[in-house]
Amino acid sequence: MLRKQLLITSLSDSDYTETEYSMGGNVHRSKFPPVALATMLQLRGWHALVFASKGAGHEHYADLQKEFECAGLTAEFIEISVARSQSDHMSILDLMTDQICDNSEVILDITYSQGHLPFIYLAALSYLVGLRAVQLSGIYHGVTVGAGLAELIEITALFELTQWYHAIATAKQSGDHRPLVTLMEKQRRELFRHKIESAEVSNTVSSMKSLSEALASGLPVEIGIYSARVSQALMNMEKSTVPTSITLKFARERFRKVVDQWAIANDLHKMQKKDVRLDWNELSRQLHLTEWFLQKQQQPTVAMLLREWFVSLVLHLRAESADDWLTHGTRASAEKLLNSLETACRKIY
Repeated sequence: MLRKQLLITSLSDSDYTETEYSMGGNVHRSKFPPVALATMLQLRGWHALVFASKGAGHEHYADLQKEFECAGLTAEFIEISVARSQSDHMSILDLMTDQICDNSEVILDITYSQGHLPFIYLAALSYLVGLRAVQLSGIYHGVTVGAGLAELIEITALFELTQWYHAIATAKQSGDHRPLVTLMEKQRRELFRHKIESAEVSNTVSSMKSLSEALASGLPVEIGIYSARVSQALMNMEKSTVPTSITLKFARERFRKVVDQWAIANDLHKMQKKDVRLDWNELSRQLHLTEWFLQKQQQPTVAMLLREWFVSLVLHLRAESADDWLTHGTRASAEKLLNSLETACRKIY
């Protein structure tokens, strides 16, 4: 039967001796780091999956199971093959993912995960979190700090770097920055949880969210306005003395590479759409943006942008008011002219 709350751990052929484990001011003595972890995290009612390759630590499983029972957990031993090939790795990965159902909550202890196991755990969790909505509540590792003393350290942030990698890769490949903004919002909430408040970070994330939504919708004027706001917010954030994470720096670097080329050159930080004037600079900026969407293989967006660009070009060539070019009535007149030209060309050709 698949369980919803799982502590995943491993057994190895190491010597297990009673150790005093500490974490966050809590202390527990045990031969097994996952038992100490389960006790200090109060995981009573959870189910432990204990993976071990053939012959590795099997003699310790009975003692481990008893200690888990004392801590209020059930336990299940799962034997895995000794991986010597890519096929073996895939078999172990398949076995692990079969043990975890959708929407489960998972905590991972890698203290005695030897050889290939940490990498297989990483691959399995990447798949489970991304496609099965599994909630990863923590990854922990026990580190010896003295004779009979060890500390349990949370290293979940290292796994979260893989999510940042995928989000940044998605932004670079498809132009969709929304997954990256979602992670930034999560990071902002984490800073707030640790009582680190920064108006610069909040303004930057909010501006980036507006820009990512405008990009997803293919709105050239809004993209220009929000790019200008993000550019200003990034400058303010870089001047801030509030500490930020390395992941926020990654995101900041990604957005910095794109916003300057799209931003509308205007000193008005709170500029509205109606304030944007139609001139050759604006037409050039929009055409450059359209080329970017073409590079991202977003053909429907490119077609839409080119249609609106030609409407704007007609308005500019007809010397229409540079302040009134975005209203429906003004653009409708240019669209009518283009439709007339299309009809005439069809008759000729």
